[in-house]
Order: sequence, then structure tokens, then C-alpha cells
Amino acid sequence: MWTFLVCLWKMTVLKMIQVGKVGPVKTRYLLLVSLLVIVILLNGGVSMVLLKLRHPGQIPVKIMTAPLFVPEDPDFKQRVGDIRSPGLCPKTSPLLVGETQVDESPTDLLHLSRTFINSFRPGGHYKPPECVSRTKTAVIVAYRNRQRHLVVLLNHLIPFLVRQQADFAIFVVEPLPNVTFNRALLMNIGFVEALKTYNFTCFIFHDVDLLPVTDHNLYRCGATPRHMAVSNSKLDNGGGFHAYAGGVMAMSRDIYMDINGHSNLYFGWGGEDDDLLSRLAYRNYMISRYPSNIGRYKAVYHTEDRGNSVSNTRYQLLWTAEERLKAEGLSSLKYRKVKHEARQFYTWIFVDINKNEYSQAIADFT
Repeated sequence: MWTFLVCLWKMTVLKMIQVGKVGPVKTRYLLLVSLLVIVILLNGGVSMVLLKLRHPGQIPVKIMTAPLFVPEDPDFKQRVGDIRSPGLCPKTSPLLVGETQVDESPTDLLHLSRTFINSFRPGGHYKPPECVSRTKTAVIVAYRNRQRHLVVLLNHLIPFLVRQQADFAIFVVEPLPNVTFNRALLMNIGFVEALKTYNFTCFIFHDVDLLPVTDHNLYRCGATPRHMAVSNSKLDNGGGFHAYAGGVMAMSRDIYMDINGHSNLYFGWGGEDDDLLSRLAYRNYMISRYPSNIGRYKAVYHTEDRGNSVSNTRYQLLWTAEERLKAEGLSSLKYRKVKHEARQFYTWIFVDINKNEYSQAIADFT
């Protein structure tokens, strides 16, 4: 692979020299730069290169391909007593239909209201009426200025989870307008607030603009963390980014607490997914993935987010990911809940975050 890429670039540069587009003086410079780019790409991106330099010889995370129906956590496994119980939902829901058309046109939740009359408890908590679900799932969505995306997500994801016979609720966590967006910190808040309402055992940390294509992509938690969004229509990567834990991630309550949740220090865009990956690696967790034809998502188009500029400390923080694991995360979470509304199909949590409360920790670890 290395040899092929280097030879291909050499041929390209030589051809450009022949046609007069690149002078011979620049040839060596171009080759060195291109070789550096190849090294970075083959090692999983800039963030993974930094982690590998800090921990030479250590593979940050081993990614394995999970079977379609992976073994579940003990809380969900069918016990001897459960086998005789007619009330337990079957392990494979009979309501699954496979791949479905992703509809990006909804502008409200009227269709959901007509379809699921009196099916949801306040705050969007759903339990299948026909059986006892095998999973208690909280979907956490970090959100800001994406009303259209949220409506599309709810219209798609709620019927999707109903067909999976899940006992679930969706929590949308939004910061005040003047707060720099911090996706990871909002995920931590969602985790803590969800547990105040119900004994959830499985958590799906979900981007608002990603829609699962097939309901065979089971929103359940197993013995290992699972990266759900193996491929999406925006990146069209076909599962090629193995050193990646972004988009949609599933973790049991116990695993998330064991890694002390996400980091709270990534204000702005970027870095928090790689930090999560390193936390899982340092705690010796494998990460499972469904095959790419199952873990496929439709990415809903959006423009650049206001108030979510690139984090200028993300690379420095990644150097200290291991040192911060125990000291910083769920254990150091600080926020003020402004509003908490139990809406028909989801729970909305509006929060204030004082960045100054995290400034010293950012300074200490950068």
C-alpha cells in the first residue's frame, strides 16, 4: 500500500513537470509533503498520529467487526426464568423491516402525533405495549440551532426504535446561545440528567444530522462499546475510518462510568471523539462495529455552525488524554440547568455552562 501510493504520486509529479505545471525545484518539496500526508492518512488522521507518538508501539484501539446480532450485556441476556416468560420481547423483533427510505421533508411532528396517539409517556418515554423490552435505552443528542434536523431525526428515529421494541427516551441537550458549543460536555449532561428520570442501562450518543438507514442497526448495548455510524452518505467511507468513534456511539451505563464519560474540555469543534477513543483504549476496551451495510447512515446537509468554531486546544489536550481520564469528565462536570421540559416525543434540557470553571483544567493539561 505504501509503495503503491508513493509511486503513484511520483508519477503524477513527474507528469506535471513534463507539462510545465511544476518546476523541478519544487519536486522534492512536493514529494515530502505528500509522503507526510500519506503517513497521516494511513495512521488514522492527525489526532491518531499524535497519540501514537506519545505512546510509541501502542495501538490505541483495536476495532473488530461485530456480527449482526451481538451478545448483549448480562442485564439484557435471556435467563432461564425469562425463557419461560411470555412477556419478554423476542431477541429479534418481528417488527423489523430492514432498509427504509429516509425522508428529509418533515417540518413538524404531526405525523408522529397521529401515528402514536397515547403511546408515549411525558418526555417521550416509550415502552412496547406487547412485551417487556430487552433494553432500556437513552438517546442523547447535543443540539444547537438545528430545528429542521431535529424534526427530521425524530420523525425517522422514533418509528425506527419502536420497531426494535426498545424501551427508550430521547434527550436533547442545548446550551445557552452565548456558550461556546461543547458536544462532549453536553453528552455528559445528557447522561446525568437521563439517569435522574429512569434506570437506563444503555446510552446512544447521537449526532442530530445522522439517520440510520436500516433498522437491523440495533440500538442496543453489548459487552463492548459499539461505534454505530460505520459509514455515512456525506463521507461515503464504507467503514474505512477505523480509528474513529464519532457520529453515533453506543455504550452501556457501566462502561461510560468506567471511562469517566467524555472529556469536558473540548470547547468548539473537533477532538472530543478522538479523546473518547483514547479513553476506551486506556481502559482496554475493544470497540465493535456492525458491517458497513448495516451501520450506514444518511447525513442531512447543513451549513457551518455558528458558535462552534474549531477548538484551538484540541491537539494539546489529546497529548494528555490518559492523564485526564480519572480526574476530568463525569467526575468534574459542572453546569446549571435552566429549563427541563418533558415534551411529547423527547425531553429538552436547556443548560448554562461557565467556561471559566473549566479554564484552569484546560490550562493545566495543555
